[in-house]
Amino acid sequence: MGPLGKCLNDEYTEEAWQKFCTDYDFHKLTYKIPLQRKTPEGKKTFYGHIMEEFFDKE
Repeated sequence: MGPLGKCLNDEYTEEAWQKFCTDYDFHKLTYKIPLQRKTPEGKKTFYGHIMEEFFDKE
């Protein structure tokens, strides 16, 4: 699993997202861990960002 797959439940930051997008050609993600859209503090996670950006469109 790549770097993004290991931190899907971490707090989303635009800087880290840009680094993932520029440094790696693709990301192998996982379904084997419980994925959360928000951290316990209510902040958006990388998983939450992916869901909003690519899947929550009408």
